[in-house]
Parts: sequence; C-alpha cells; structure tokens
Amino acid sequence: MAVLVACNLGDVVSEFIGVASSFQLFGVSKFISVPSAAALVWVMIVFGDYKKLEKIFVFLSFLYHCLRRHRHPCETQLARSFATSCQNPLATRITTARLLVFVGWRVIGATIAPWQQFYLQASIVEKGSSPKHLKYSQIDAIVGSLFSVIVAGFIVVVCAVTLFTHGYTHINDAADAAQSLRPLGGQYTFILFSVGLLNASLFAASILPLSTSYTVCHALGFESGLNKRFKDAPAFYWLYTLLLLLGAAALVS
Repeated sequence: MAVLVACNLGDVVSEFIGVASSFQLFGVSKFISVPSAAALVWVMIVFGDYKKLEKIFVFLSFLYHCLRRHRHPCETQLARSFATSCQNPLATRITTARLLVFVGWRVIGATIAPWQQFYLQASIVEKGSSPKHLKYSQIDAIVGSLFSVIVAGFIVVVCAVTLFTHGYTHINDAADAAQSLRPLGGQYTFILFSVGLLNASLFAASILPLSTSYTVCHALGFESGLNKRFKDAPAFYWLYTLLLLLGAAALVS
C-alpha cells in the first residue's frame, strides 16, 4: 500500500504540473492556478454526488471530440507507409530514434495503468451495478481503452506532421507544443490545445487520488465511497485530501 500511494502521489504531482503549464500559457502564475485547482477538485469530490460527478466527467470528455475541417494530404502517405511496414517489417530498420518514438507513444497513451484498474472496479461497486450489467462495463472498458490508444497514436502523428515538418523539432513539454501551434494553426488552435491540457490534468487530478483512496481503504477495511459523508468515511476522505495537498504543495513550495 505504501508503494502504491507513493507511486500515485508522483502521478498526482505530474497532473498539477499540467494544470500549471496550461494556466501559464495565459499568463497565470502557478501559485494561483495550482491551489485554486486543488481547492476546486477537493470541493467537487468531497461535497459532490457520485452520479452528478459522473455526468460532469462524461461532459468534459466531449471536449476531445473535435471535427476536422478537411482531409489532410499526408493521410494517404501515412496509410501506405504503414501498409508497407506491415508487409515487410524487416524493411523498417530499428533505430534509436524510432525506438524513442515507440516509447513516447506508449508514455502518451498509458491508458491501462494500475490505478485505473483499481478505480474501474471501485466505480462499479460504488454504482451498485448488478451482475447482468457487468457486460456493459466490460464493453465500456475495452472500447474506452482502445479508443484512447488510437487517439494517442493520432496525437503523435499530427504533432509530427504539424510541428516537425515546419521546423519545430525541440518540444520539451505540452506547453511548448501549444506555443508552437499558435503561428501554425492560429489563436483558436492554441486555445483548444491549452484547454484540452487543462481539462485532462484536472480530470486525472480528480480521479487518481480517488482511486488511491478506494484501493487503500478496500485493502485495509476502512469505509469508503463518495456517497458517504466525511464523518462516516474519515480515512477515505483524509487520504484523498492529503494526496491533493501534497501534490499541489510540491509545485508551490
């Protein structure tokens, strides 16, 4: 449990880094954005209703469904290159650069993480799903994981086509990518990318410590659940609060 909490705390810190980076793109200091985000997340989770929170998270997920204006000419070339590699994998030499691309792809698309597995089962218990409804949860998990990895793949491809081909080859973080998109895609593209970064960071900052609290309380026999009040599940809510405080304090200290 101690190793799991320490590992997940590191992830919480990384999510608040995303919050800080997205706000700094608009000139807001991390000393304002990070504490405000932590307070918002805490109030939303501690005083919110599970069913209402679930609807909010589903709504926020739709921010990532953006319509394309036209077909990019590189798509046909990409499809042909992929088909050629599949037909003759030996023709594609394994180089250090290509290995780094594959590693980066996996890092960006790390959708099947341990904490998400724990949260999945905890959410099913929290909703009181009956055995006959479990098949829908299984379909949801499989489709969601596949869709997320596909989206991650397109993130890699689109960044390569948009940024690399225009000479932006030194991208250290998501904030650099957003700044590089401004002269290429315009102000609205920059805003869309920045809002997406903020949304993803807040999303994970809410769910990740929640998953940790569920896991620890289930393993050690403490009461847990968002439908319980603070006094009825003190260990659950105090652990959640502590993870948020430490994650935010790591950036503003």
